[in-house]
Amino acid sequence: MCKLNSVTPKITATFVLLIIAQNIQAQQWLGISGGNYAGTNSVYNNPANITDSRYKLYVNLFANDIFLANNYVGYNAPYSMLKLLTNSAAQEYRNSKNIIIFKNAYYDINLDSKSYHLNVQNDMRGPSFLYTVNPKRSIGILTRIRTLVNFTGASLPLANLVRLGTDTLLLKNQNFTISSSALNINSYAELGISYGQILKDEDEDFIKVGITLKRVVGIYNAHINIKEAKYDIINDPADIKKQLLRINKLTADYGYVTEASFNNVRPSLPWIFGNQSAGSGWGVDLGIVYEFRPRVRKYRYRETGKEKLDPSKNKYEFKVGVSLLDIGGINYNNPFYVRNWDVNIQNRSSNRKMLAKSKEQMTLSKGLIKWSI
Repeated sequence: MCKLNSVTPKITATFVLLIIAQNIQAQQWLGISGGNYAGTNSVYNNPANITDSRYKLYVNLFANDIFLANNYVGYNAPYSMLKLLTNSAAQEYRNSKNIIIFKNAYYDINLDSKSYHLNVQNDMRGPSFLYTVNPKRSIGILTRIRTLVNFTGASLPLANLVRLGTDTLLLKNQNFTISSSALNINSYAELGISYGQILKDEDEDFIKVGITLKRVVGIYNAHINIKEAKYDIINDPADIKKQLLRINKLTADYGYVTEASFNNVRPSLPWIFGNQSAGSGWGVDLGIVYEFRPRVRKYRYRETGKEKLDPSKNKYEFKVGVSLLDIGGINYNNPFYVRNWDVNIQNRSSNRKMLAKSKEQMTLSKGLIKWSI
């Protein structure tokens, strides 16, 4: 990666493969999003960071981040999750067949919460660039695809069912009730144009602002909002080795976009700005940054008779930033792809799916799927 020197701006390009945030207290893009040399990767957190960059031109080719947080199960193995996923754990944690040993004791289960949640996000950032027009102004173009999974309002028995399946004594011969639980899956593409400008640069006080206007295009959506559910686990009369999930009552809103929507994804103008996608919308990010620069004069120099400020140096003692992100939303309103039902199921059993999409069980609704970004 090339830095700007005090005289000649240079071009830099990044190729980031994968960053995994394992701790639920960690932030996304840990270790890069707040850096002074993060380029476009810092603009997603605060669009004001596009201005007063350490680069004349910054180009991002590809980057990806996976973030997971939940309050039900923790990871407590003697090797990292990254080593588990990449099959690189030490030999002492492998069996005679060289397979990594994972014990139930490596799960750290939280039994004390009244409600459980799960949040997963994959943030894939495509070709993007940042360009410093002059010392006071910068512009940029950002592209990315975000996929989010959000599960809220789960009870402890439901969380146990997801983790353990139906074959467990913890769930047999009991009746369970769920209310106000929701599962939402959303994947969408973003095309953003960023602009930043310095508002104040007077001795020790420095203020810059930025804005990113985004076109947001829906790729996939599926959701179920459970109003009330009653279920239990029973033995399968046809096979004593199997169990059935019996839905005694289920009232919910259920919707998704068809597979054809996903197959129709095209990086074209009709798909991005027209009506060829399942849904679309607009978004905006706003940001402001203040820097306290008590020794800014030491970074000034003269070139061809003009006083300039060294753009490659960090001149602040501290800085404070405030941003409003993802203001806007997506309307999934394409009737060719969108399906939405009011669900009312009574006395159903299944060992595969909770929902059987039959005409007797679901009533098609004409309502739109809306997603706030």
